[in-house]
Amino acid sequence: MYFAEYMKKLRKDKSLTQSQIADILGISPQAIKMIENGSTKFPSKVVLDKLSDYLDKFPVAVASAIIFGDDDYKKDEQGYLSCRYLAYKYINGWNLDEVPIELQYRTESISFSGKISKRREPKNTSIIIEFSEFVGSDADDLTVEGAYDILATIMTIVAQNEESFRRVEVLFDINDYHEINAFQMLESLKIYRLPTDLIIVLFEPNTGALCKEVNMKNK
Repeated sequence: MYFAEYMKKLRKDKSLTQSQIADILGISPQAIKMIENGSTKFPSKVVLDKLSDYLDKFPVAVASAIIFGDDDYKKDEQGYLSCRYLAYKYINGWNLDEVPIELQYRTESISFSGKISKRREPKNTSIIIEFSEFVGSDADDLTVEGAYDILATIMTIVAQNEESFRRVEVLFDINDYHEINAFQMLESLKIYRLPTDLIIVLFEPNTGALCKEVNMKNK
């Protein structure tokens, strides 16, 4: 977490005293001191909303900068989607246990975006991965079979690891035509004999909007 650095930089950039930013956020100057000395790691929902309003940014953008550092991924970078989605999940009650996480597959280590767990439910775990990381240069020619094979590969990697997860969440960016197309090809399918829930997630990373999610596991 980078809340202390974020707050100090914000005050410096805006030429604000601790009392002034405290008034803006509706908290005490002592609370600002606790943020800047590292005692407070992340803002409450009320403070996050006020901070977002003051900066004219979406809460997911502010949360992402606080969690991962102010040099967040740029919009066109690989990792931007998962960075914003992890921030969204953190805001909505999930802990970020390991970001990123390496899973062993045969003789290789495959990097997934992160492992998360529901707060106060440590066994309720999920692993996050971007669909685009497995597509490469074949996006224009991707077929239903090809998209299905990517999901099968992801699940094979997860299943071969010793650690078990309650679900796997595969991310699709709603701002990318190819990813929308892949999501639409997959959303009506069901997969038999999955060891865990497989959720495909259509997400808007700029605003933090969860557009649609579908469980691919055949119940």
